[in-house]
Amino acid sequence: MCFFCPKTKYVELLANQPLASASEPFGPGYQVLFDQTIPVKGWKEICVWVHVFVDNYETTPIDTATAQLNLRFMHKFSGGEFDYEKDSFGTDVTSYINGYTIQPVIGEQLRLLCEPKNLPPGPYRLTVTYLLVR
Repeated sequence: MCFFCPKTKYVELLANQPLASASEPFGPGYQVLFDQTIPVKGWKEICVWVHVFVDNYETTPIDTATAQLNLRFMHKFSGGEFDYEKDSFGTDVTSYINGYTIQPVIGEQLRLLCEPKNLPPGPYRLTVTYLLVR
């Protein structure tokens, strides 16, 4: 371990990013809010926070009983990529849904996918941050 290297690295992956809808296909058959690959070589774990704000929540509120964000962690390597961890978040409010999870990292690259479940029609604003830990 390098004593001059920082023990953490904070990144704002998406900051208040406008999204029209969660129902449009993105990627290979997935309905996702975001699909990002990030470099993780030399890091041991990652803390990811996702926040989705529904701009028109007064007319189309989030159903607190069924709405969910499913976050998938995928190990990328020369032969492909596979899920190795998953986490899900619900909400108790009708205007936004958010949550965080702490997971180990494997290898040099990590693919993060966030799949929405039962979100109302957009528009939305999406914020995603993460903290890497040595």
